[in-house]
Amino acid sequence: KAHGFGVDRVTVAPLRRASAATRGRAATIPVDRRWVGYSFVPAPAWGVAPAHLEGTAPGLYPDPLYEVHETQTHPHHFNPDHSMALGKDRTQALWLTVRVPRDAEPGIYEGAVEFAVSFYDKKIRVPVRLRVHPACLPAAPTCGVENWFALAQVVRHHECGWWTPRFWKLVQAYLRNLADHRQTHMVVPMF
Repeated sequence: KAHGFGVDRVTVAPLRRASAATRGRAATIPVDRRWVGYSFVPAPAWGVAPAHLEGTAPGLYPDPLYEVHETQTHPHHFNPDHSMALGKDRTQALWLTVRVPRDAEPGIYEGAVEFAVSFYDKKIRVPVRLRVHPACLPAAPTCGVENWFALAQVVRHHECGWWTPRFWKLVQAYLRNLADHRQTHMVVPMF
């Protein structure tokens, strides 16, 4: 009875159209994968009715998304919360991001996530199905979306120096994520 195991590799091939008819349109859809990490919430949100809270505090809640590395290139401890180590009675989520090309043929696309389990020479395959509908969001957002973005939090959370190459690389990743989620406005306090 194993109490836990590690994952050496997680692979997700592009999802493929279930039927062969694509009429010259995109027949595969790329998939990105990231481990879901947990953030410690020390106290419940102030001024929110208990009925509207997702759980109790203090506690751990899923929040950060971590890049998936192979253990051959990055040991397990590289990941800040050791999320590649799977334990008994512990849920560990893998976040899949699918960016459907504008020219994708509507219909069912199929694929699988494959987990290579450490020390057991075993692979676990989980099927993935995606339905693409014949609808497309406008290229430019039509509804304003704004979130606060504090550069000081990037510096503090990632323990990097202001204006360093690492700082700019992190800021670029945050901005790319905001753009991916159709953010249209940003307030950036600089004090």
